Amino acid sequence: ATLKMGSTTVLTDTTLANGVQDNITRLGTVTTGTVSNTVTGDGLAFKKIGSATFSTTSTIDLGQDLGSYRIHKLYVAVKPNSTGGAGNIEMRVKIGDAWLSSADYSYNYIGMRSNSINPVVGWANDANTFFKLTPDSSRADSRTYMEITFHDATKTEETGIQCNVMGYNHDGAKRLLSTTNYCKVKNTGVVQDIRIYPTNYPLTGQWELYGIV
Repeated sequence: ATLKMGSTTVLTDTTLANGVQDNITRLGTVTTGTVSNTVTGDGLAFKKIGSATFSTTSTIDLGQDLGSYRIHKLYVAVKPNSTGGAGNIEMRVKIGDAWLSSADYSYNYIGMRSNSINPVVGWANDANTFFKLTPDSSRADSRTYMEITFHDATKTEETGIQCNVMGYNHDGAKRLLSTTNYCKVKNTGVVQDIRIYPTNYPLTGQWELYGIV
């Protein structure tokens, strides 16, 4: 059958080619194939950049250039390899093919632990050689979880970092300690890599890095 409006044919009874159908709509349920690791929508792109596991290591380098993404999300789960105690965890970034180890990190954090209704006195530094991720928040028999957000890591502005941490400190009792940390990297270069390392004991765990345009 053919539908016409005046002398113009607007619809014919025919089977559309697959390419035309794909441009119109995709029907049915997808049961095979591979979904790309970049999903776009509403002008955004979200991509898993990399992930890895590590065991009994004292330096965790991601080996990941932060690329062209405006915002990066790093998820880390760590546990120290020691039953006798635990130490803090710190972070540096690489800019210009070198790890920043001079007074390039300005940060502070606020925290709360499970046996107190008052905020834990935080740690602050305006010119340190690293970003302090934990105040006292790693314990050998429990994991510490981190969600770290990097803002403007590929721009000409100073990189801003926010880190939310949940773990257990090791001063006797097994107390839950949660913190929110803020850091400004006082360097306008592109962040080429991220390094996480403990102050005392090696770490075991995993990380995942994502990018958002």
